Amino acid sequence: MVQAMDQAEQTAKQLDEIHKLASRHITSKIDQIFESYRRDHGLTEDEAKRVLANVKDLSDIRELKLALQNTTDSEEIRQLLILLDSAPYASRIEKYEALQREVDNLPARLYKAENEASRAFYDEFIPDAYYHSIFDLQQQSGVAFAFNRIDPEEIRAIQQTPWLGANYSERIWGNTQTLANELQKQLAVSLLTGRSAHETAEVINAQFGKGSYNSRRLVRTEASHFHAEMEALAYEEAEVERYRLVAVLDLRTSSVCREHDGEVYLVSERVEGKNYPPLHPWCRTVTIALDDDEWLAKATRSARDPVTGKTIQVPANMTYKDWYEKYVKPKYKADNLDIWKIERANDQYEKYKSILGDNAPKSLEDYIDLKYNDKEGYEQLQDRARWIKAKFPSEKSFNGHFEKHGHEFGNISKSDYLKLGQELLSNPIQDNILGYDTDSRRVRYDVKNNIYVLGNNGKATITTMMKPDEGRAYYDREVAKDLGS
Repeated sequence: MVQAMDQAEQTAKQLDEIHKLASRHITSKIDQIFESYRRDHGLTEDEAKRVLANVKDLSDIRELKLALQNTTDSEEIRQLLILLDSAPYASRIEKYEALQREVDNLPARLYKAENEASRAFYDEFIPDAYYHSIFDLQQQSGVAFAFNRIDPEEIRAIQQTPWLGANYSERIWGNTQTLANELQKQLAVSLLTGRSAHETAEVINAQFGKGSYNSRRLVRTEASHFHAEMEALAYEEAEVERYRLVAVLDLRTSSVCREHDGEVYLVSERVEGKNYPPLHPWCRTVTIALDDDEWLAKATRSARDPVTGKTIQVPANMTYKDWYEKYVKPKYKADNLDIWKIERANDQYEKYKSILGDNAPKSLEDYIDLKYNDKEGYEQLQDRARWIKAKFPSEKSFNGHFEKHGHEFGNISKSDYLKLGQELLSNPIQDNILGYDTDSRRVRYDVKNNIYVLGNNGKATITTMMKPDEGRAYYDREVAKDLGS
């Protein structure tokens, strides 16, 4: 199953590239429509969404303006209608309508590309899963029993058979249609609220990110479904009567799969989603034939060491609950840590790793030790994660400070300027990093590189970053002003 999911992941990466290409194509046209800075006038996002609820065709600017006219009168709406009707804005509106029409046609293009990539994967994956299941059963039983081969027509029929109400092609179409609808809505929201081109591009990229996530979830869950179906077909060929559910022994396993791990059912009574995998999206649970209890007592299964992360071997009849009691609970330095606390800590740890990378605790054990036994260290971790995501309060502010101070840092890009500010504000005070915090201000000063950065403590935003001409004297003066010393 691990190899099967690795294959599914490779296909998911192909689908991710398809979404990235589409995203780059759409965002490349945004600068022609939306302005560099957020407009001074415009609706709020909630107001914009209420207006759009009455618009059927988001690519038709006339329908959009009619919905605005039918909305409660306000100065903002009057100014917006004047802008949309103005001659200088005509070219932008024309490009906006063209882009909306292009997005309207996006599902067909994405569907074709995703469907072709998925079908090519499943055409190889399905027979491979079947023959591997047959081989595993022959190895387990020690009998090279005869079996039927699976032909291309059967493979295609398996792909087209609906499960839980749809087949994979229909699900791909549903995902692409949902993505296009949300993209159209966000483009319209940008037009009505006055989002800048940069802000709009960020929103569009985020929507494509969601689309890519949905595609990855689909291909992995469909692969799990086809793998399970081929195991069931192999059981029929070998006349296996019972199967045992086998969940993955690690901390990512869902509560549903944990509860089912080790349960035994009749092949004739299997029901996908209830007592047969996949039990849920992203499901990694598999089955093994259980016609020989003696074999199970002698066999082993793979498990994840919760501290080292390495794969270990445990008895095949060990259940998830047994594994947890033996390998997880005794490993941590916090007393009486319930299972739900370790699960929650694992989720939190994964988030910190995604935010902080190498600056996160090295293992889940280290994270739990920090959280429950080192209050000051844990607060520093939370603080670092908060500031490493900091941004300027607006695109206008970001552009203004970069234009004023960016040249002080040599040939630095806007993104690197932002990243440098985030990293410095997230640093704890140490030998070469001076600083202090008040209720409203967070200051860090890199002595070695003469970099001064100021943040808003209440909002966790970057106020400015510069290389002051006065160097350390500038920082000392700010300390005296803020702290009175």
